[in-house]
Amino acid sequence: MAPRLPDLAKRSLKTALDDFGHVMERVHTHALKQRMSPDEFRATVAGLGFSSMREFCDRTGLPESTIESWLRFGLSHDAAQLLSAMMGYRNRVKEAIEAADSVTNAGIADFFEERRLP
Repeated sequence: MAPRLPDLAKRSLKTALDDFGHVMERVHTHALKQRMSPDEFRATVAGLGFSSMREFCDRTGLPESTIESWLRFGLSHDAAQLLSAMMGYRNRVKEAIEAADSVTNAGIADFFEERRLP
């Protein structure tokens, strides 16, 4: 449920002056910093190993409404940073798995795939 304007005003009055800079930074980050485009988002989701947006929703637990919004308007700077970090992490894990598989022949990639881990 969206916050009501009177409730928002009350919370705003309780916000310490020290928080003002943080609040302004959040507004700036969300509204003014470069957003990840919907096409970049689609490419990142594919790069993370998901075959579709539906699979991305299902496996990450993100609501479909969030994904639909991102596909329409792109991602905020912060959300884009998080997805980019996930992509970097996935690539490092993938490289480690390939290195381990090449010397152990233990089939870690198959193990991860059976457990639906990207």
